[in-house]
Amino acid sequence: GGAGWWTAVGLACGLGLLAKYAMFYWLLSALGYVLLARTERRHLRPLLAAAGIALLVYSPNFWWNWQNGFVSYVHVRDNAGMSEPLFHLTAFLEFFGSQFAVFGPLFFAGLVIAAASPRALAEPPTRLLASFALPVLAMMLAVSFLSRAQPNWAAPAFVSATILVVAWALSHGWRKLIIFSMALHLVVVALLFTGRETLAAIGIELPAKYDALGRLRGWRALGSIVSGELAANPGLTLFTDDREMLAALVYYVRPHPFDAVKWKLKSGLAKDQWDLTNDLSKHFGENFLLVAEHQLISEMQPSFAAIDPLHSIVIPLGPGASRAYRLYIAHDFRGYQWDRP
Repeated sequence: GGAGWWTAVGLACGLGLLAKYAMFYWLLSALGYVLLARTERRHLRPLLAAAGIALLVYSPNFWWNWQNGFVSYVHVRDNAGMSEPLFHLTAFLEFFGSQFAVFGPLFFAGLVIAAASPRALAEPPTRLLASFALPVLAMMLAVSFLSRAQPNWAAPAFVSATILVVAWALSHGWRKLIIFSMALHLVVVALLFTGRETLAAIGIELPAKYDALGRLRGWRALGSIVSGELAANPGLTLFTDDREMLAALVYYVRPHPFDAVKWKLKSGLAKDQWDLTNDLSKHFGENFLLVAEHQLISEMQPSFAAIDPLHSIVIPLGPGASRAYRLYIAHDFRGYQWDRP
């Protein structure tokens, strides 16, 4: 394409990087394809120019990270567990197996077979698609072996992999297999979202450990209880010891407690959005409704005039599972103990 298209590529990549660092996969895959495919090397200079535009668009984020201890990169590193002991064969096998669920059993099996067959990737279009799928998948497999990787981290690979696998299957006359695979995906999605309720309607209780949506359940009930406590204790600010719980409560509590705060485990770099935008240190002298999930009260007590227990909450999630919380009123925040002179 002309300069206009390459400029658009650079802008799109830059915006993608601002949204998600995984956009780097696309740049690396494109660069690898252009370098390895001799007939495509004519695109190297405009691709590098587009990459320069992308980095320019991304540069404010880099500058902000520079000024804040590269907190975003530290968060990515911590998620990947790169600071922990390396080499985990079990984690690698679990991640590899999970891709049959993420991409679909037939599609992922087809991708593995196609990747192992030189003839399947002989044509330029298939090599192009493979260049944007296989390197990303290989990187995530390597990460899963070195530390850990979540099943969805390889999802960017499956954009081009879907086209690649479908084209490969059609070239073998397996149209019905594609239709069957898509139908299977739709059935699985329907079961994920309605399976528990469908079984309950016929008198069968699905054990919580088999509930794929178990992590999403119970938050509305907890939010309702916390809403009542905040209404009964006006003047208190919502306060939790867990960022995921706080994110859920900000959504489910009514009215939405956008001023909610979270306990920071130790001084130093901010670890999440709450530490960046509404640090507890900004609320000196205030009182809070504490929803506690972890055993951190002894650590918190020196930072408050008093922490009075209210009651416990147990949220059932289905047969064999529940979440337990403890409510407190935390009086007169005096600042983090480790921040005092």
